[in-house]
Amino acid sequence: MPDQYTDDQIQAKIAERRAKTEEQRKRNKRRSLIQILCAFAALIVLVVAIVFGVRYTVSRMKANSPSSNPDQTLQNDPAENPPMNPIEETEPNGEGPSWNTLPEDGQQPEETDPATEDNPEENTDPEPGEENSDDPGTDPDTPALPELGEEAEMEIAPGRFSDTVIVVDAGRGYSDHGCTSDYLNHSENYESQINLAVAKLVAQRLREYGFTVLMTHTTNVIPEGEETHELDQLTRVEMSNDAGSFLYLSLHCDNFPDNEKASGTRLYYCTDRNGSARYADSLAASVRDEMGTAPRIAGYATDQAFIVTSQVNCPSVLVELGFVTNPRDAENLLDETWRGRIASALAGGVISYFESH
Repeated sequence: MPDQYTDDQIQAKIAERRAKTEEQRKRNKRRSLIQILCAFAALIVLVVAIVFGVRYTVSRMKANSPSSNPDQTLQNDPAENPPMNPIEETEPNGEGPSWNTLPEDGQQPEETDPATEDNPEENTDPEPGEENSDDPGTDPDTPALPELGEEAEMEIAPGRFSDTVIVVDAGRGYSDHGCTSDYLNHSENYESQINLAVAKLVAQRLREYGFTVLMTHTTNVIPEGEETHELDQLTRVEMSNDAGSFLYLSLHCDNFPDNEKASGTRLYYCTDRNGSARYADSLAASVRDEMGTAPRIAGYATDQAFIVTSQVNCPSVLVELGFVTNPRDAENLLDETWRGRIASALAGGVISYFESH
């Protein structure tokens, strides 16, 4: 190596060092900018996570608050919350006015509350465990069904829309009890009883509005002289088509034994049936407004849909009121107040669809 550089060599060295210094400065600047951007992105993610966490916590607190949810009951103190009693079932006895009977004076009868309509002094139903030898529908080889309350019918005069027929179908029935679970009073109550109880309330509200309502059946008692009796779906469809119905509403209860977390009301319709999608939307909106939670809606083509939604000649929706395998849903299904609210919501959805048709 030489002991002394020429001027040109010195200038070249200086230029080379300056270039390296400038390149290092640019690299440091880029690295700093990337670090700043990463820190800013992490801060945004943290803020979003905190906001969603706070909102979720608040919503859960509101959902679990008894004051914000009138349907919720506390389960911590058994002394303050005695076990729920089965809803007593009353079957038509052939006496008194029927749904289609006019009052003698031709006037609209006073509105009564189905929750208080039954008179305990006149109740001739046997106590649990007590046999009723006068009931021709009881099969002696089969344990009698526990008595779930079918809300009493009331007399309704024909209304202003009596030429409009609404079919209210209580799913299952008679020998077909449907699903149950330990949450329905230790499997003592059945889907068919709940379906019929809600169907009668829906029919009552629609008749009060002025519609002609056709129920596919009004009792679960097996006809006299028959050991078993069922009402298949095609028969229900024929009843609706023969009546020239405007809308069809089928009520059921769902179950999912493998997942007790499954819950909520669900609506099913046939996508190939004109008007059914809008009908389902109307029911869902009414249920959301009344119950505070929007039900799920699912549409299926004819080859996959339920028979009662695909084979009728009018818009049709099948409603799964709730899951009998979910403790909260089962509690609601056995609660008379809740059944009254869901019945009002469904009737409101029918009326909304009719008024907008």
